[in-house]
Amino acid sequence: MNPSNELKDKRAELTARIEDLAAELEEAQTTITALDKVIAIYDPEWQPESSRRRRKNASKGKLATELNAVLGKTNRRQAVLDILRVAGPTTCAECTQAFAERFGIPSGNPKYRLMNEIVSKNLSSLEAHGWVRSTQPEDGLRKIWEIAV
Repeated sequence: MNPSNELKDKRAELTARIEDLAAELEEAQTTITALDKVIAIYDPEWQPESSRRRRKNASKGKLATELNAVLGKTNRRQAVLDILRVAGPTTCAECTQAFAERFGIPSGNPKYRLMNEIVSKNLSSLEAHGWVRSTQPEDGLRKIWEIAV
């Protein structure tokens, strides 16, 4: 048999499995919803775990909205590139610190953690496009980021 045909068969098999799992997941979610309704009849104070997670994520969403207001229409990729041009080879943490300083956000602020996510995602994206590169130092602790030449 042709390797191409074998790969296509394997892909078809996995696609069918994904469809089966999706159907099973949907059925399980429907059952959980029904169970939540019945439990609420017997215990009106009870809250399902998923609603607890939503509250936690809601606070992150609020922080993200506040952070977006601070950053405004800043081109985040360009800001990260500018920081790397000035700082030279640097870690993501150092880049985040410089990014936060530009906007007056201290490291203890809850928005700082979200800024780290923004910088990290932008560094990875810039690397994927070939604009920056990362190297792993011998100690293996943190990548060093720099402008790709």
